[in-house]
Amino acid sequence: MSAAAALSDPQGSLKTLRAPQTSPATPAGGPSGPATFTTALSIPVVGTRPILPSTTNSGSTNDAINTHAASGGSGNTGVYPSGPAPARMASTRMVSTTTTTAQRNTHTADESARERDDVPDLGLEPIKVASVLDLNSVRTQAPRPPHSTSQAAATPADAMDAELTKQRLFGLEDCPEYYPTPEEFTDPMAYIRKIAPTAQKYGLCKIVPPENWKMPFVTNTETFRFKTRVQRLNQVEASSRAKISFLEQLYRYHKQHGQMRIIVPTINHATLDLWLLRKEVQKLGGFTTVTAENRWSDIGKTLGYSAIPNVPAALKQTYETLIVPYENFLVHVKNSPALTPNGANNRTPPTAPPDSPTLSRITSMGSRGAPMTIVDHTMERQAKMGSGINGDVNRKARTREEQNAMNEDVQMADARSTEKPRSPTPAPTEAHGDYCEICKASEKPSEMLLCDGCDGGFHIFCLDPRLPTVPKGQWFCHSCLDGSNNEFGFDEGEEHTLPTFQARDMAFRKLWFESHPPSEDSMNAEYDENTIQIGNVKVSEYDVEKEFWRLVQSCEDTVEVEYGADVHSTTHGSAMPTIETHPLDPYSREPWNLNNLPIISDSLLRFIKSDISGMTVPWTYVGMVFSTFCWHNEDHYTYSVNYMHWGATKTWYGVPGSDAEKFEDAIRSEAPELFEAQPDLLYQLVTLMRPDRLKEAGVKVVACNQRPGEFVITFPKAYHAGFNHGFNFNEAINFALPEWLPLNLESVLKYQQYHKAPVFSHDELLCTIAQHSTSIKTAIWLKPFLTDMLWRETKLRNRVRENYPGIFEVVDAVDAQEEEQHQCVVCKAFCHLSRMGCECTSSVVCHSHASFLCECDVSKRVLQLRYSDKTLEDMVNEVIDRAAQPSNWRLKLAELLTESPRPLFRSLKFLAAEGDKINYPLPELTNLKLCIERGDIWLAAAANMLRQKKESRRKKRTKKDASPPIPEDGDGREKTLEDAEALLAEVGLLGFDAPEISVLEAVIAQAKDFKQRAGAVLEKVRENMDWTDVALRSEIQAECQELLRIGWSVNLSLDETDEINLLVRKLEVLAQIDALQEDFLTLSEVRLHLEHARLCGLTDEHPMLQVLREKLVFGEEWEKKANAIFESKIKNLKDMDEFTDLPASHPMDASVLSKIMSYRSKAKELEKSAKALMWPEGNKRTKIADAQRLIARAEKDFSIPAVSELHRVLEFAIDLETRCEAVLNKKHPQSESESVFDAVRKWRAYADEHLTSKFHLPQYEMLKSQLDAHDKWYNRLPFPKPRRDHVEHLYKDVAECTKTEEDAAPNEEFCTCICTLPVRPPPPGTVSDAVQCDHCQARFHPQCAGGSCPFCDHHHWNGSLHRGRYYHSFDVLACVRPVPDLTRNYSRLWKQIEFIATRIARLQNVITHFLAFAAQSGNQRPEIIPQVRHYMRKLFKIQVAISPRPNVSYGLDLAGLHRILASQKRTKRRRRGKMVFKQENEKEAPDGTQCFCHGTPPNTFGPEVAPTIKCTHCLKLFHSWCVEFWGPTQPEDWYCPMCATKRGKTYRSIEVRVRTPDDIEAGENANYGVYVDVEKTLKQNRDLVKVQMGQPNKRIIVLDLIQWFPAEENPPLPVVPMIGMYPQSQLPTRPILPQVTYTTSPPDAEPPFSSNQPVPIAAGTTPSGQPQQQQQQQSAQQLTPVDEQSAQLGKKRKPSMELLPGGDEKRRKAESSSMAIDAETSAAKPTVATGSNGA
Repeated sequence: MSAAAALSDPQGSLKTLRAPQTSPATPAGGPSGPATFTTALSIPVVGTRPILPSTTNSGSTNDAINTHAASGGSGNTGVYPSGPAPARMASTRMVSTTTTTAQRNTHTADESARERDDVPDLGLEPIKVASVLDLNSVRTQAPRPPHSTSQAAATPADAMDAELTKQRLFGLEDCPEYYPTPEEFTDPMAYIRKIAPTAQKYGLCKIVPPENWKMPFVTNTETFRFKTRVQRLNQVEASSRAKISFLEQLYRYHKQHGQMRIIVPTINHATLDLWLLRKEVQKLGGFTTVTAENRWSDIGKTLGYSAIPNVPAALKQTYETLIVPYENFLVHVKNSPALTPNGANNRTPPTAPPDSPTLSRITSMGSRGAPMTIVDHTMERQAKMGSGINGDVNRKARTREEQNAMNEDVQMADARSTEKPRSPTPAPTEAHGDYCEICKASEKPSEMLLCDGCDGGFHIFCLDPRLPTVPKGQWFCHSCLDGSNNEFGFDEGEEHTLPTFQARDMAFRKLWFESHPPSEDSMNAEYDENTIQIGNVKVSEYDVEKEFWRLVQSCEDTVEVEYGADVHSTTHGSAMPTIETHPLDPYSREPWNLNNLPIISDSLLRFIKSDISGMTVPWTYVGMVFSTFCWHNEDHYTYSVNYMHWGATKTWYGVPGSDAEKFEDAIRSEAPELFEAQPDLLYQLVTLMRPDRLKEAGVKVVACNQRPGEFVITFPKAYHAGFNHGFNFNEAINFALPEWLPLNLESVLKYQQYHKAPVFSHDELLCTIAQHSTSIKTAIWLKPFLTDMLWRETKLRNRVRENYPGIFEVVDAVDAQEEEQHQCVVCKAFCHLSRMGCECTSSVVCHSHASFLCECDVSKRVLQLRYSDKTLEDMVNEVIDRAAQPSNWRLKLAELLTESPRPLFRSLKFLAAEGDKINYPLPELTNLKLCIERGDIWLAAAANMLRQKKESRRKKRTKKDASPPIPEDGDGREKTLEDAEALLAEVGLLGFDAPEISVLEAVIAQAKDFKQRAGAVLEKVRENMDWTDVALRSEIQAECQELLRIGWSVNLSLDETDEINLLVRKLEVLAQIDALQEDFLTLSEVRLHLEHARLCGLTDEHPMLQVLREKLVFGEEWEKKANAIFESKIKNLKDMDEFTDLPASHPMDASVLSKIMSYRSKAKELEKSAKALMWPEGNKRTKIADAQRLIARAEKDFSIPAVSELHRVLEFAIDLETRCEAVLNKKHPQSESESVFDAVRKWRAYADEHLTSKFHLPQYEMLKSQLDAHDKWYNRLPFPKPRRDHVEHLYKDVAECTKTEEDAAPNEEFCTCICTLPVRPPPPGTVSDAVQCDHCQARFHPQCAGGSCPFCDHHHWNGSLHRGRYYHSFDVLACVRPVPDLTRNYSRLWKQIEFIATRIARLQNVITHFLAFAAQSGNQRPEIIPQVRHYMRKLFKIQVAISPRPNVSYGLDLAGLHRILASQKRTKRRRRGKMVFKQENEKEAPDGTQCFCHGTPPNTFGPEVAPTIKCTHCLKLFHSWCVEFWGPTQPEDWYCPMCATKRGKTYRSIEVRVRTPDDIEAGENANYGVYVDVEKTLKQNRDLVKVQMGQPNKRIIVLDLIQWFPAEENPPLPVVPMIGMYPQSQLPTRPILPQVTYTTSPPDAEPPFSSNQPVPIAAGTTPSGQPQQQQQQQSAQQLTPVDEQSAQLGKKRKPSMELLPGGDEKRRKAESSSMAIDAETSAAKPTVATGSNGA
């Protein structure tokens, strides 16, 4: 907006600025358009919440949240300002926001409501989002340049990304980028130290981790919520905000002084910029100087008004009219003692109100800049002046008295408007506005004006000049008019989740860039890989950066965005895994994890005792497009590291720390009035300045684009700023290295100058490091800082003691609970070591501000000390002493080397050991250790050379032991005289002294003397020596032994020593040979004497040597045989027998011969024992265990023939016992070719012939007895031969008829035959061949009846008819009595009999209980006839007489019961009704189907390829798609929709509806939606039941019902009398059952040992046992077909395969084909050889 518009009509201009955009916006970089206001808050997102002020009660908070939720989370819901910001942001709030009265709260609510009304409503529907953020929707990985896999670059130019080396906006230089290797990346601090010399010249750098390093994102996106701050882009730039602030103050001043309308000239079609005019005039010295020097034309040229007439005069007149009065007012305020009590002439430190909270130590980080707006700024104030009471120019200014009355009214209204009692309101305290800001008194509230800008109170008589009365309209104090109260800060936005914030960012980016597309000169082509598609527009990183800086300086386009900055990880959790939350994640221990980085070994921040949010505990940041963080450097000038987890690019700008002062000067010169109002503006993180303006001021500025997975490092004191390209998530932390300590002190002193609270105490950090780090390395770099701290603290303490003599001092060594207790109330500095206090207050001050604490006497002052002077000095001296250890050691080394040119070796070793205790690298120690190492080697060599050899021990000579003693050699390498001399020469080069040197010199002298004497003796022997002269030999031997003793004592390897030793040994051997006796020599003695002679060099000096050689040959021959026996593991008895006749003259060692005889004696004893076991005496039998023990003992050492024979026979016996035991234990494998019983009989024959007479075989005897018992059992079986075949047939019949699951009668109504198959009615149009009993009405298959009814005719049960099984169930049960285990385990026949007996016993028990039940008269009802028939079928099939007693027949009992029940009157059975559908009679389609589609399937298939399915009931074909059957194969039982409906079943995949015949005839006039209720119709079995049906929820098929036949009573079948029936009283008592068998096994699981073999019948017989011809005649006479017409038709046609529904004809043919007949023997010949055992 123009300056003229701002001054002439601020309210209207403001409305224009904040109005929604009504005209198309111009592209970015295009010509100026109408003023627009766009805010991200206008985009509604479901799930956002408003941020309410902390003073609002809970009820109103909930109401506001509910209202917000009801509006869909729209940004139009009020954005309320919250309480005070953190310490770092506290000063960014306006002082006027500290009011706490009810009226002020009312104003705040009114203002918030107006602000909500001003938010543009774009008419958008609220955006609905998911509860969890989809990480696939954000960018999680950035592209890597080709060189990124190489080693880290040595220079910044090598490290930069190829993309970023291209031209940037403003021509900025890129910061270095580094790509560490995995090895370099393991140590963060070491790598940062490595790159620091280069990177810190740029202020910041980017580090890209190795490709395999992927930090996980662990934040729970469903529960994570954060608050945002609103940022108005064109108010964050310094010059723009300074201009707006100046125009606002200028307007207020003139309006307050009666000038309601201000005219600003328009020059060259543009309104004059008053702020720029004043700035240029001030640069040239002010209005007076410019006027005196007549430089208004220069001012015009500077403003761009060259070659325009009358411009200088217009500029001067405007300045003099509008600006000079305001400047005079500022001068007056500055020089007025009343208005500036804190001025230069009467300077007192600013103090906080008594109840104001102390600034928190948890401060805001610089890189965590939040969105900005103006808190109670002029624009909002001007808007309120134009709407409402505050804007009424005719009203009087507010007074304190009026304000109090308004507060009471508000409180009363609140009390009446609520139903619930309010919580007690605390007593009001004297706050801002309750007292006069000049005199500090609260009297005369009626004469105390309240400022409409800051709510400050002022007495009208305290003002300068005084006001006679309360003025009309708005009134602003001097602080609001000169701008000292207009501090700039942030407003809070809304509470978001990550999905809601992402939705708002995406919607805002699309809205903005589609209406402001990039210009044609954009650099999309250069940024292809990072260009994104937003709607229909492609936007590159360059385009976003360019648009951001355009909006920052634009006065036409006002844009508001949100920024989720400074989100505390202590509250919301870090996005990186921690050991507490993810202990198993390896990245929780990663050094580059921001939770670990501040506390690793090299970071000094680990010594800070408490967690500092954002500094030692990470902060997280959630950005959206254009959200920015302003220029700042880190707290205490620390390092910072920022990691991007995912999202859009973040652009950074950096200024190196070396240019920090240049940067501060440049930004102060850009907007000096902002810094005059807020000297600490740079600490507020609210100001930007364009990088090109900084470059023009000589400041070095670099840039960087941070992408996902990348780190950005900022270096100490480096200023940095930046903005976000879109939705992203970052996390940041601080760390510090020892090189940072000087900058920390500098920052603390600067904070003290600006009265800014530090985050931690510099002195406390130094003391903590000194107390907790005891390393010398730390002490060396800590020493100068501790010394400086001691000097500063001592100086300050002495100054206090001089200024306050006798002041009381107290040492408080306990850490305060709150660090604010040690914070100076003036400069906010931490007073860790000492501070000044007083009895009158709990506040403290530092020594520099001791005079500002209070006015009390010195006797009340207290000097509080953390450490006493001595304790502090001792702490510092301890560090100094620790740091001096390396230098002290070097001094000792120098003194030792100076005292003597050859120092003692032990002194050098002691000094080296002392150096090892110093935990600090000492280069001199390495050389000293090398010298000591070489000296240790020399001393070890000397000690080894001087070590005394053990004296040789001489054995006492015996007659047989004539060998001379051999002296023991020393260990290690032999040392010669030359070695000793070389070792002595070597020590002269090492330069140290040791006692071993003199000892070595003495040894060398003694060795030289020995060599001389020994040489003389050896020369004498070589010249003339008679070896046969015994006396001469003794003389020389004595002399040589003396020399030998001297030579061994020298401990050196001398050649003369060996020669003398050899000569002595030769003389001793000759003496031993003289005393030998030839006949008593052993082989060992022979060898010994010959070996001694050889070693001494004797050959033919003595005649006995040849005799010894001959004896050696004979002795070695026999010794070789003996050694062969000894070496053999198995010793042969025959070889040992040869040594019994050995000649006595052979030189054999007695020990060897004795050992051989001992072996032979043991072998002979074992041979005798083996023969005794092989042929035992009398009736004794050898136990296998005894024989095994003997064989094991003998074969372990000897080879004896008798033992080998015993072993061979024993193996047969053991094998037999093993086989018998396996058979007894049921572990013997069964063979198809030979049964177990045949194998056992073969074993018995062999054992009785060869083994039983020698060995005791218990297992064999037991098996033999069981075999005999088995044979007896088999011979007693009652079954006819062949028994196995007979039992096999019986087994199958019993298994089929006695299933436990078939105890109940079948539910099939057609199951009336004596067999188990139902007799179903024939299909329509076919003839039935079933016959029916005239008594019980049971229907039978013709082949099953046997000429008479098996249920009623007792001939089937009394034995009149032929039977194949003549035995009783008692005979079968007797077969399973106790049998031997051999039979039980291996007899398949017994297992079948056991199964038959078990099943028969169970059947007998079941029938017994049933007959007992039926014996009661009340239970004899026709309903139990099926159960009676069911048991009779079982007995008829088995043919074995079953009853508990031999004289009782269950068959006759059941037959009699059946006749009684059948003679009773039976109820008639009703049939199901029948439906006839129109679709049943339709013709077949060409493809053979009768489908509902009439042969035209869907277009998906052609008629020739459409899959079909066949109904198993009506046999019609249907298309699978039409009936929705998608199975892969045709099922065995599938009903089509028509058949399923007829049976009252529900078709599973399609809804079937039936239309009535009436509706079919009515056609279009039929009732809509009326169909037949099939279920009720079939159930009631009468008329059709109709029902109204609604819309179907799946596919339907409509069937047309053309006929309905209700169910009728079944007419009686024709009865044919059956002959041969006995009266009930004449029934026989003994049942004789005919044989009726089937060829198949029961359908369920086969019982054990079933063979599935068919059971044949005799040729010429029927299944009933009668001759075929006889039975055919009886059938012709006694049975009548059910249907006479069917009988006549049966003569004309061939039998059908489907006479009955069950396909009985097919079944009979299958049974016939499986039978094999043997006419002669009637024995079964199996046709299928399958079974469980293959038999």
